[in-house]
Amino acid sequence: MYFKKQSVIIIILILLLILILIMLSTLTFTESYTQNKEYDYKILMFLTEGLCDEAENCIKTIQNQGMENNLIVTTLDRGAYKCMHKLGVNVVHKETNLKKEANFGSKDFYEIVYNKLEIIETNLEKYNGTVVYSDSDIVYLQDISADVAIFNNSEYDIMFQNDVADFNENNKHNLCSGFMFFKNNKRVLDCLRQAKKIMKTNWDNRKWDTNGGADQKAMNEAIKVTNVRVGTLDLKDYPNGSRYFNNIDSIYKEYQPKMIHNNYIVGTAAKINRFKKHGLWFIP
Repeated sequence: MYFKKQSVIIIILILLLILILIMLSTLTFTESYTQNKEYDYKILMFLTEGLCDEAENCIKTIQNQGMENNLIVTTLDRGAYKCMHKLGVNVVHKETNLKKEANFGSKDFYEIVYNKLEIIETNLEKYNGTVVYSDSDIVYLQDISADVAIFNNSEYDIMFQNDVADFNENNKHNLCSGFMFFKNNKRVLDCLRQAKKIMKTNWDNRKWDTNGGADQKAMNEAIKVTNVRVGTLDLKDYPNGSRYFNNIDSIYKEYQPKMIHNNYIVGTAAKINRFKKHGLWFIP
């Protein structure tokens, strides 16, 4: 009789242990799933044929950081589609009659970057989640997913790279439309639509766009007349071309930022040469 009771107790303990292990496994799965959902976002990029090499270099760094499954590339001509399709990335083609490449500040440039606002708006509506917009003249040196998760839990609707030339945190008069985080809500969509409206209103008014601001100027104006809540990304971790390359032998001598935006220089060839000079070109 004693051995029967002992056997029953052992069986009950084993069943309890199994039940506990199942519960722990479920909790781990739920935690992992929740964490993965926090990091669920899209990286948007678009290009014309003239930027194929630059875009491929950017994509290579996205792949190096394990973020390639987040990437959606929109191509605006057949040449761009062919070079992106060869890379095996997620490509959406939008047929246009735009120039293959345009100089900053030109009317052709203005017409190309108007598409940026439309692409961001379309993807926000389609995926109903957070999107990161990235120009093609960017390299990623770290995975930015954790920062996207922080943004998701923040009070801000849009986070911009600050396009200030130095490290003056209080200077936020020129927010960069080349690298932005977006939440999907009415305030953001209203801001994007207002920016599109501003660009359309000034389509042939080059005095409005004297400095070549185009979509960047339109976004900066749109946030003033909408109730969108805007923040700026860390100046050191998200440098533009001025902050990084002017401090490459000092601040960035032993500090690796999360990305580098190769602006503050005119021309695709000049950008590529600067990337190559500083070991930031990752394709043959």
